[in-house]
Amino acid sequence: MSAARDALVSRLGEAEGRTEASEERTAYCERELQQQLERHAEELDIRDQEVVRAQAAMKRLEKEMALAARAHEAAAAAAEENVCSAQSKQAVAMERAEELQEEMQRMSRISAAQPTKSAKPANAFGLSSLELDTLNLKVVSERLPRDVEAVSAERYACNMTSKDTAEDAATWLWRISTSLRIYGPS
Repeated sequence: MSAARDALVSRLGEAEGRTEASEERTAYCERELQQQLERHAEELDIRDQEVVRAQAAMKRLEKEMALAARAHEAAAAAAEENVCSAQSKQAVAMERAEELQEEMQRMSRISAAQPTKSAKPANAFGLSSLELDTLNLKVVSERLPRDVEAVSAERYACNMTSKDTAEDAATWLWRISTSLRIYGPS
């Protein structure tokens, strides 16, 4: 009996030793598994954060692309409007240039038709009746007021020569018409 009991106690001790070893291995495996799970969770958290940041970056890029598209459309519309405005201004300028060219040609013809200083003037302005009609002056020299400004305008007219330019002709014509508007017929 004693030998059987000792053998049983020995086997029980061995079984307990194996159990303890198994429990230690189990605990070690659990710890390893827990650490692996924690590392995996951390990696998942990091990946989730990266995904969130990537999504936020994509949204920002989409907004920037939308803003850039609107800015491009606005710039294109403004450029088209500027082109139309420039074309319109160019057309007006060309039309005005043509008008000025015609006026200069007309005044050049008038200037070329002026009598020289040696020629006898047909009236106090130094113009013939035909020239007065051409310039549409419906006044005669004796009706021009004998005021300082009027005399100055008359002096301009009388001093015109064939060498005077169209601008000179326009100047004295303006002075005469201004004097008539200011003082009226005498």
